[in-house]
Amino acid sequence: MSIDIIPRSKRWPPAPDFLGPLVGLSMALCGLWGCGGDTQLAPIQKRSGALVIEGCALEKNQQQSLEDDALRSVISTAILLCPTIHEGGALPRDGDGLQTLSSTVSYLRGRGLRVELGITARDDSGSELSPTRLAALLRNPLQRDLTATAAAQFDARADGLVVALPGLPESSASDVTAWVQALAAWTPGRKPSIFVPPSSTEPSDLPQGSSVNLRALSGSIRQIYAMTVDYSCCEGTPGPTTDAEWTAQVLALARKQNRDAPVFMTQPLYGVQFVDGVGQPLSYLAAVGLASAQHIQVLRSDAGSLTYSFVDAKNRRNEVWFDDVRSIAGRLAWLDSRVAADVGVLYYSLGGEDPKLWSTLQGLLK
Repeated sequence: MSIDIIPRSKRWPPAPDFLGPLVGLSMALCGLWGCGGDTQLAPIQKRSGALVIEGCALEKNQQQSLEDDALRSVISTAILLCPTIHEGGALPRDGDGLQTLSSTVSYLRGRGLRVELGITARDDSGSELSPTRLAALLRNPLQRDLTATAAAQFDARADGLVVALPGLPESSASDVTAWVQALAAWTPGRKPSIFVPPSSTEPSDLPQGSSVNLRALSGSIRQIYAMTVDYSCCEGTPGPTTDAEWTAQVLALARKQNRDAPVFMTQPLYGVQFVDGVGQPLSYLAAVGLASAQHIQVLRSDAGSLTYSFVDAKNRRNEVWFDDVRSIAGRLAWLDSRVAADVGVLYYSLGGEDPKLWSTLQGLLK
């Protein structure tokens, strides 16, 4: 059985902090459900590879992924979503927090990875700053300079910085440009990179899609990470976390808007469980374990993603969409003939992936 995939609206920014429980059910593998795990996979182009780790410290499942030697054949850079800015400066600034960050950077470098720090924006409780609050911060010249200066101090703690701010209104585009340029001025010789909304049209097809002006940032940024995730997040209609054709469109537009900086596509490693149309992220193993517990057959859509649905004890409709190594490898192979060879791949949310992913991708690289 196949499921037709209908393009749906996307959102910005990607949902962080999915790290739910990993369900270790070795018998509940996709192959037992007829998902085509033995199908021959096409070779894929070796591209620059990076991954996102959410937070300043590593979870146990993330360390397990990093201990897989095959990962280093695919990945050369790890981006830690740490530090965070807010009114008055940047965190962490306490001794324990800085030591945790330094220990994580040292561990990642010990695994042979280049380490960049992704600058987010959160309050003291760890919640993302709202678009309104962050916009006000960036609009204030004093706060803009203060936070850019504070964030720049972290440059020496890693191999580079990445601007990974939450979503902002389109009216903030000039303020974002000014903030990134201020950050670049404080880190001479090492331009920051940037996460950008996954716009596929111009004007943008996203509510916050024009909050980053890539043309204005020419010469100020090192790399562009197009956040091609959460494809089906926002209209109450469940669907896959990303889409290959949409990704190609997003990359083409990003390259058109800024030809100076290399561009990366983003491949999410998490799935989504929609409950009455509202999505929440979950890992591959959690998705597999849930299907096993519900005794549900997993189906593969025409585009390759895995999906199943059920009605829970509260009479709510649940629909789960996620990827395995076959769907990810197939998507990358499809994109090989449609995007330039210098386009990289950013894998988002380490630890949520199919355990076979890195070894399989290693074997498919050409």
